[in-house]
Amino acid sequence: MTICSGNPIDFDAAGSTYEDTLLWYFPGGIPSVVPSDPTVSVTYPTAGTYEAILYTVGGGCGLFDSTFVTITVNATPSINVTGDAEICNGESTNLTASGANSYSWSPPTGLSATTGNNVTATPTSTTTYSITGTAANGCTNSTTVSIEVNDTPVPLISLADSTYGCPTVLSFDGSNSTGATDFEWSFPGGTPSTSNASTPTVDYDSDTTVTIVLTTTNNCGTDSTEMEIEIETSCGTAGIDEEAIAFSISYDATSATVYITSANGIAQNTTARVLTGLGQVLTQETTTQQQEQLSIPLQQLAAGVYFVHLAGNGSEQLVKFTVY
Repeated sequence: MTICSGNPIDFDAAGSTYEDTLLWYFPGGIPSVVPSDPTVSVTYPTAGTYEAILYTVGGGCGLFDSTFVTITVNATPSINVTGDAEICNGESTNLTASGANSYSWSPPTGLSATTGNNVTATPTSTTTYSITGTAANGCTNSTTVSIEVNDTPVPLISLADSTYGCPTVLSFDGSNSTGATDFEWSFPGGTPSTSNASTPTVDYDSDTTVTIVLTTTNNCGTDSTEMEIEIETSCGTAGIDEEAIAFSISYDATSATVYITSANGIAQNTTARVLTGLGQVLTQETTTQQQEQLSIPLQQLAAGVYFVHLAGNGSEQLVKFTVY
């Protein structure tokens, strides 16, 4: 009887005479000794020739007998595969199998061939391949290899936090960029003007419109994205104390309208700008005549902190309001 190492072989002694007591003995096998059971499954881990022996005692007369069978165990091949474990999307890697005489590969997706010891793999997404090798003695074994496919990074900028004052402090977040290992920021007019952190903080001390650039890199390439921000600081502006401001702000969520009211009136040619807490201008209106109230329609505002900036007749005023 011939088997491959590591494969189980089943023995059956149910037809033995006087099977009152049975004893199996399998030198080189696992298990090596099995009492009583008429059937047993045995594995031989090492190639070679072995004898499987069965002893029987029974019939109430102390009768004893034995029999044996010769087992030839052929070596099961050990399959190894070499090649790149990671590639960039669009690239290929050569996979080389060893340890057997012939090979089959699956699935066929992205493979130059499904047989042979050397194939070229060009998967478009991370893929695990199964390789089955067959030795000259007919024994087979299998292994797997996974190819991780990486894309160029996708940069994403978001504003994590801000302090509206002098200077205006902005915290940027690039950590949600996809597949990025390195970050390179450009902050024109800011301090610092560049950064390699994933979440840098930048100070601005003057009113300006800036374009923030984030460039992300990984081993597959580089990509950039931009964010334009209008910076509105309070540096050098008088009358920021809300209690000293001669107008009030209200927001009507139903009509998505900001109302600016002043008992002293809002002068002609006064420009009112509505800003986010990050200094981004949402909209603006300019009065054509003196009026007691100015209404500014907006898109629906999310909960948060906002500002109204009034400028005209050589003066500026700023007031904060909160949407709940």
